[in-house]
Formats: sequence, C-alpha cells, structure tokens
Amino acid sequence: MLESNIRRRGEIGGSAKKLGMCIMELERIYGIKQGGLGFYGNQYEESSNNCNTPKTEADIAKELGISIQTLQNYKKLTEMIPELEELVDTGIVMPTTALAIMRNLPWKVCGEKQYTLFTKDEVMEWMLDIQLGRRNLSHIQRIAVAEKYRPIYERQAKERQATSTGGANPQLTPNLVEADKNTNRSENETNSKLAKIANVGKETYRQAKRVLDSNDEDLKQRVLSGKTSISAGYKELQNEKKKTQSFDNKDGE
Repeated sequence: MLESNIRRRGEIGGSAKKLGMCIMELERIYGIKQGGLGFYGNQYEESSNNCNTPKTEADIAKELGISIQTLQNYKKLTEMIPELEELVDTGIVMPTTALAIMRNLPWKVCGEKQYTLFTKDEVMEWMLDIQLGRRNLSHIQRIAVAEKYRPIYERQAKERQATSTGGANPQLTPNLVEADKNTNRSENETNSKLAKIANVGKETYRQAKRVLDSNDEDLKQRVLSGKTSISAGYKELQNEKKKTQSFDNKDGE
C-alpha cells in the first residue's frame, strides 16, 4: 500500500520531503540498513520483523520506477530546513535545485538546532545565486529566472510599505489616489530589485517582462532563444498593440 502511494505522489501531498520519508519507512519495513545511502542497493539485514523477504535499495527503486540516485536524492531532501521545504512544495524551487542549495549551505545550518538561522528569504537568495551563477545566461534568461521570485519580493515591498505607514498596525489608506501611489511605489521597488538581481537596466527589465507576460508564445520563444532581441520583441508587441487599437477605433466609428 505504501509503495502504491509513493508511485501516485499526489496522494502524499506532492511533497518531496514526505516522499523521502515514505521511502525511508519502506526501507525500515524491509530491513535495509540506514537506507544504504552510500552503497547503491546491497545493504540489508538478514531478517526483519516486518517482512520475511529482505529487499535491497535497488529493489525498492525498481518497484517505484525511479533510479537509485533519484531514490537517494529524495531521502536527502528529508533533511531540508523548513524554509527550503516550503519553497519546494510550492513549486518555486525544483527538488534538484534544493539539493544544490543544501550542498552549498554553510555546515552550521545542517544541524536541527540551527534551522532558525536561515529564513525563507535567505534560502531564496542562496537559490538565486546558484541559478544565476551556474552558467552564462543571456539577459532574457536571467530575467526569466528572476521573475520566478517576483511574488516574494512583492510581499517584501508591501510589508515595508505597511510598516512605513503604520508600523505593526498599518493604517487604512485614506483614499484611492493614495492607494494607487503606494501600489506604484511597491511595484517600482520590486522592479528595481529584480533588475539589479538580473544585472540589467530597469528599462531592459521592463521590456523583457512585457515580452514574458505576453500571450505571443512564438515571440517569447524567439526572444528566449536569442533569435530576437529584447528591444525588438518589445517593439513587435507595441506595433501589434497599435494595430489592435486602430482596428478597435475603426469598429467604433
């Protein structure tokens, strides 16, 4: 039953950490010593109170339809600090990226008592450093990576805005005009931060974001592949917008 649940990952909440814990429970049931973390599938006890037939790590991996390395990686993810676990479970960070982050975290945060040393935002910065520094990315590719973390930076900007207008108990904005001003300030702060992270100018970032947010998949792929520059892609969108507005005006006459 446990094995079938692992195969249907959605039944355990889609959590990489939970999946790793289920795999470790299977190893306990089958009597595999320490999960065979360093032995590639040939460590097991001769007898088990829970099962008459000993199994190896390789057996479990085969039954789950994954490689031994993947199985071992899931077990390593059980050691994720809570902040990183949340980023993985929400889809912001891929499990493979989480493993890279864990390898690069200072050793002091690996102990259970040190979990509180890292916040979610600090883990995110580690992850951004890894993703943006792993290879030579183009400007548009760096911007696409940075955009994945926009929700987090938007939240930070809003929290700072709330603090500046009322501390721990921010006051309600007096009118819609002031609300729009606050929204624009938060958005500008977020855009400036993300442009700095991507190491591009604010105008380049603005144009690239417009391309990435568009519904023109062909244009997005051309810009992402480098066939079309960011500025040229942005101009295409602007020209298309003008054509649409022109048609709308004619229909309204």
